[in-house]
Amino acid sequence: MTFSPNKKKHANRLLILSAFCLSLFFYSCISQAKQNLDRLKKCEFQLVNVLVSLTPGQRFSLIPKFTITPIIEIGNPNEEDVTIYQFDLNLSLLGEGGEEKLGRVKNLEPKTIAKHSSITLPLTLELEQKDGFENKILSVAMRLLNEAGAGKDAEFLIEGNVIFDTGLGKIPLPVSERQNIKLKK
Repeated sequence: MTFSPNKKKHANRLLILSAFCLSLFFYSCISQAKQNLDRLKKCEFQLVNVLVSLTPGQRFSLIPKFTITPIIEIGNPNEEDVTIYQFDLNLSLLGEGGEEKLGRVKNLEPKTIAKHSSITLPLTLELEQKDGFENKILSVAMRLLNEAGAGKDAEFLIEGNVIFDTGLGKIPLPVSERQNIKLKK
């Protein structure tokens, strides 16, 4: 099948117009996500509680599994709403004693914080349960209690992927940054 020169011109124009529209759409999605991340950086994070529970060990293990749920209060001082995306991040506590890897922190559902408001968000923290795990947990807990008593902030290293929804589907965005979190006395 052959096309006439006019049909080829129309097909080329349609192809160029489609590519241009798709580029604008993709740029719009990325731009909105970037603006949201910029607003998210202005938000205030405060660790208000930590829930600890024990569940029986998996398979035939006699050692119970620790489940820690940090409760974070997030305040949005921005003039626009902010979305907390779905994420799966490695979390390490930083300090004078160096970096202590705590585990993986997850948020399975995106949440929106209205402008000039705050929400309380429970997160899932999966701890690395290796040799010396009990001592590590006690050490981290004592560090956090001491820093909270002294009115200091805790500094965390956060690395992993934040997943945001676009019209093109879910896109992972790699994250690596340090975050200070206020500790409640």
